[in-house]
Amino acid sequence: MPKGAYTSELSPVAYYDQPVLLDDGDDQQAFRVSQVIPLVGVTTDPVTISGQSTETNVDATELEIWDGWLAQWRPTNWTQDIPADINITVDQGANNKPVYQTRNSQGVLEPGTPSELVDEGAAAQITNHSNLLEYYVYEDEAPSFTYENPTVGAETVSIEFAGFALNVDPIREPDDEQPVYIPIEGITGR
Repeated sequence: MPKGAYTSELSPVAYYDQPVLLDDGDDQQAFRVSQVIPLVGVTTDPVTISGQSTETNVDATELEIWDGWLAQWRPTNWTQDIPADINITVDQGANNKPVYQTRNSQGVLEPGTPSELVDEGAAAQITNHSNLLEYYVYEDEAPSFTYENPTVGAETVSIEFAGFALNVDPIREPDDEQPVYIPIEGITGR
């Protein structure tokens, strides 16, 4: 069974008949999973960013899912999909409190963001942290991206995602079973 959101392996955050608690930053609602299906190779529309410019609030509508469904997305080729000089910020709602944000600053994602260099004496290794770039989309509440290109030439970006679609039915209370907590918009610290 999964331990919740952002686990290191890409597995469904919840399974059939399991309760989930979706948090949109303002409210929490309980659901029960009635179906789980894989989502593979979904690519965002290409976005071309002119040299020394910024494309703001580009909606990732390809990550939207059907009514009554929750999508769990993770980028599959982040370091290959993002050109070396492109910076990306992510906005996933929660009253305009973007994900990856501290109190007064918003983080920038770069091609190397999902990896960390770990120095173990004479050996150094890269540890992949792409699981921290997981997005949860309830129905049509997909994230939007802002792309910044500080270079002179134009760059085109398209990001591939994989994950799972969970059909969820509203319930009053999750009985005695502990629901899986899922932030469906920016994390607000509640």
